[in-house]
Amino acid sequence: GPANSQEAAAILAQSGVDGRKAETEYREFWDSVASRTKWCTPCPIQVSIPDKEEVVSVACGSDHTLALTERGLVYAWGLGSFGNLGNGGTDDAETPREISYLSDKPCKGIAA
Repeated sequence: GPANSQEAAAILAQSGVDGRKAETEYREFWDSVASRTKWCTPCPIQVSIPDKEEVVSVACGSDHTLALTERGLVYAWGLGSFGNLGNGGTDDAETPREISYLSDKPCKGIAA
């Protein structure tokens, strides 16, 4: 994703969107997310997965992320709206949490 509002505006402008309007909307969106979560960021950050796990794939949604481990376990974190995190609720998760429903069903691929 874009590193900042100016980069987002430039990307959208290439698609014919008004760059100034896009930059304002992007900034307003992330300001609203940050005010709700106090931890959400549009930039990549390092997260920790349990030591015994090795991540083989990562899928990024617009407001959540999934990680697939070598053993087929799936971890999710981010905004939980619409059940994005697969935990049966809509709570947000600041750090990766295993999707327990899939614990006994090893996965081979993920998409967010």
